[in-house]
This record gives sequence, structure tokens and C-alpha cells, in this order.
Amino acid sequence: MSIEFDNGKIYNRGHESDVMIRAFMSGIFSRMTCYACQFKTMERASDFTIGDFWKVEKLHPELNDVLGATLLITHSKKAENLLNEIKGLRFLNTDISESLRLNGFPKKSMMISSAEKDERRNEFFQNLMNMDFNRVTQKYFPLNFKKKD
Repeated sequence: MSIEFDNGKIYNRGHESDVMIRAFMSGIFSRMTCYACQFKTMERASDFTIGDFWKVEKLHPELNDVLGATLLITHSKKAENLLNEIKGLRFLNTDISESLRLNGFPKKSMMISSAEKDERRNEFFQNLMNMDFNRVTQKYFPLNFKKKD
């Protein structure tokens, strides 16, 4: 996560060292509606669905860089026409089923599957009310620095 503040300071940390990202990715404090989301389906009312394209290099090795890629799915002819009018962007067609499989988080695609409720969720919220915030984050989202090979 990278944030540039009005005063010019920059905060730049990844999931390995940012407790908020670790907490969000754990799903432990997701809203209850996220565990049975009615919108987790390929059939959408929107013209587009957009998100991070995790593991894009598995389908498109030429995109194996640190910049990342965006997965953009069209759901209407209107969306397709609009994309055809945009100049200066690079689009690649991709296998949607394989893209969703690779974007599993951590086991299944969040586009079509609801979040799984963490069995520690109730305990987490109870601890949050009764413990120091730093102790709670250390208990549920410990920072574990791993040496890269």
C-alpha cells in the first residue's frame, strides 16, 4: 500500500509489514453480509467489473513485472463499445475461467464466492473491546518477516 500525503510524506508498506492490510486480508472483521453476499455471481447489473489481476504472469508471462495488472470484465455491449473507443491503453483478451481460478483468495475467487467467516471473529471483537489495540493486532495479525530466497 502506498499513500502520498498533502505534506509530501509517503507511506509505503506491503502486507508483510502493514497491520491494516494483514487485518483486511484475513477477513476477520468483514461485515456479516460479506459471508453470504448476494452479488457474488458472474451475472452483474454493471457494465464492468474491475479488480486486481493476481497471478497475471501465469496467463500472460509478458506481464511479469512489478507494476501489476488490472482485470477488467465487460458485462454488456455498451462496455465493449466504450473500451473500443479508449486510446492509449493496452488490453489483452484472457480466459475468464482461468483468470478467476488464479485470482482465488486464498482458495476461491472472491468475484463469485462469499468471504469465509473466520472462526475467531467473535473472539476478535470481544478482545478489541477489552484489550489494548496493539496487543489485539499482535495476537491476530502478527508481523512475520520472512527472508526472501
